[in-house]
Amino acid sequence: MTSAIEESADGVKMPNPSIGVALGALLAGKVRQCWRFALALIALGLVLGNSGMVRAIVGGATIPAPQVAPGGTFEWLVRLEGPGGRCTGSLIAADWVLTAAHCGNPTVAFIGNDTVGVAIVEVVLHPSFTSGQPQFDASLLRIATPSAIRPVNRSVASLTITAGQTPITLAGWGVANSGGAPVAEPRAGDTTVTSVNTQVLTTGAPTIGCDGDSGGPMLYRGTLVGVMSSTDATCSTFTAGARFRSIADWVTSIAGPSSPIAPCRAQWRTNRGFGQQLRNTVRVL
Repeated sequence: MTSAIEESADGVKMPNPSIGVALGALLAGKVRQCWRFALALIALGLVLGNSGMVRAIVGGATIPAPQVAPGGTFEWLVRLEGPGGRCTGSLIAADWVLTAAHCGNPTVAFIGNDTVGVAIVEVVLHPSFTSGQPQFDASLLRIATPSAIRPVNRSVASLTITAGQTPITLAGWGVANSGGAPVAEPRAGDTTVTSVNTQVLTTGAPTIGCDGDSGGPMLYRGTLVGVMSSTDATCSTFTAGARFRSIADWVTSIAGPSSPIAPCRAQWRTNRGFGQQLRNTVRVL
């Protein structure tokens, strides 16, 4: 959980990836309808988590307990624990969790509101991952026992993301403020895309990923479009992550195709302030 600058996976500082002014945002969250439940739940919060690189979602709010319980909007959100500290992940298939490659080798996964955890028996890093870089910062973790929880909805290639317009929700198990203690409940928050290319997705204030949020989801209306990787040194101006479309084929080759069940939609709105000018350094979440 180191926050030192210019270190490896748990506290790297690197050149700012050309991000402009981050604007305060509007985000539409998507509610999932599980086959086990007839009731659709409305998402009200967003969260982030990390393995010692960035703090928890700053500017977000605690996700209501029903939202992380089976059938809830964030039932697939995963807390990862291991020798390297805490990270966040997303259940991508019954026995696979997607997180950031720089999280290393987590040993236990807690899915949704699970308090017992399931052992991680295999870690597969993206073959193009380079330490300290957000692109391809992804790994797949195979859990010992397949989960009955519905996996997160995956992005499709045709989904369009536009800088300055597309609303994004960040969620995770990181701390709520700089230097704070790990949170007892996951958090989430809304923001907007500030920069995007084929491999990296960047968002700005008011919601920022921090320590414990690494590997957490970047969502567009409930659909996974990115995996959180890095932020600035103070977790105050931007969050950068691997764009899901750039790793989708790799994920499918290992975890299989996405669930065919289409989730229902709901919206979550915030009235946060405007973003700040980005700094010249970043750090891994």
